[in-house]
Amino acid sequence: MVVYKGSAIMKTLTEKQKNVLGWIKESIDLTGQAPTVRELQLKIGCSAPMGVVAHLTALENKGYIRKIEGKARGIVLVADEAGKAPEEMVQVPLVGNVACGMPIWAEEMIEDWIPISTKLVGHTQDVFMLRAKGDSMNLAGIDDGDYIVFRKQNTAIPGDKVVVLIGTEATVKRIKIDRQKVTFEPVSTNKEHKPLVPKPGTFMIQGKVIGVIKNFS
Repeated sequence: MVVYKGSAIMKTLTEKQKNVLGWIKESIDLTGQAPTVRELQLKIGCSAPMGVVAHLTALENKGYIRKIEGKARGIVLVADEAGKAPEEMVQVPLVGNVACGMPIWAEEMIEDWIPISTKLVGHTQDVFMLRAKGDSMNLAGIDDGDYIVFRKQNTAIPGDKVVVLIGTEATVKRIKIDRQKVTFEPVSTNKEHKPLVPKPGTFMIQGKVIGVIKNFS
């Protein structure tokens, strides 16, 4: 069978290649990001990463994906099994460590740009990503190494998960507000994490968490 994509003729896929392509599309649909080679390896059950690389090379040669060298999630979906182009992607900045109290979305803080599905973040320009560190929010589904997607805003309501800058340190916590104080609470199985109660004027809400991209590598 020949699959047509626009005016291009695309080569038929093997069953294994269809599965790999389907898992790539599923990852993008569910998380907004392509899977890593390691994640695909676990899905396929390959004993070595090179087996996955061989499938990806075949998919690229047949015009279904494009690989970006040097990126862990550098698989770009060009077409699904039916030859249909995927939904639109936007480039979201991954911000690094905060220094000197600088807002974390400042240009100097950007480490990389990550393609994310508009199904997850829409078309707004006010979306950023942070890499989670530690286990202070693991009961909220945020584990060490996960990518946290947040929308830039400086307000929040009780119960929101927010990125807050306290001094020069950025952290993700659940916000609790009462008349006397604002508390940033961990949501964790690790009881060593304690609520943070900064003094007024010593903290700045940077954004509200709108999604988490799991890191299984």
